[in-house]
Amino acid sequence: MHLQLGEISTVVVTSAKMAKEILVTQHPAFASKPDTLATRIIWYDQGNVVFTPYGEYWKQMRKISMMELLCIKRVGSFRFIRQDEISKLVEFINQSSGAGGCQVINLTDKLFEYSSSVICRAAFGGICKDKDTMIKRMKIALALVGGFNLADLFPSLKFLPIITGLKHKLLEVHNKIDEILDDIVKQHKENHEIGRKCNAESGDKDLIDVLLLLQQESGNPDQIPITTRNIKAVILAQILVI
Repeated sequence: MHLQLGEISTVVVTSAKMAKEILVTQHPAFASKPDTLATRIIWYDQGNVVFTPYGEYWKQMRKISMMELLCIKRVGSFRFIRQDEISKLVEFINQSSGAGGCQVINLTDKLFEYSSSVICRAAFGGICKDKDTMIKRMKIALALVGGFNLADLFPSLKFLPIITGLKHKLLEVHNKIDEILDDIVKQHKENHEIGRKCNAESGDKDLIDVLLLLQQESGNPDQIPITTRNIKAVILAQILVI
């Protein structure tokens, strides 16, 4: 089924055979995600593996994500973080239904906080001192990215993001998140310079440690250099896409 949404052509696939054709057989032609104002601003010009256009950079970042960030050993090293955070969540629920009477719990919010806390601790180690502020700003960013944006349906009308105020909101939340990520990356680099190899709570490398190490080793002419913006984009994707 074809839908014309403003200036954007959209095809809705409802057949398993056609879904396989698009997702498997013709995957390279359909791999790129929609180019929207929100994803460009929030994710550093779409510098992460989720929204970056299909190509050599996408292949490189996907390989890094699968082999370095999401491998079984790396995920297993953060097991104690997941156990600690789920214990806190269970304890909170238990106290809310204790002797003082039942308290209404927004489980969606609590699960978001649980997931965000796990990812923040795994990504930043013990360096993210302002975790609650980071989570609050991430929720605002998610709402803006997932919300309806009239300008995305009429990309030729460059004035729409400005008059709707969306561009200002996106830049504001992006800059606030960027300040936190900048401080965290800077602290990791300083720790590396003074000889502290790991920042993670477990004594192993956290995700920023891994990415900074890969950045230092990206001297291979066949590889696309990994910039600090790329590192922040990848980490932010790990946090937001949960």
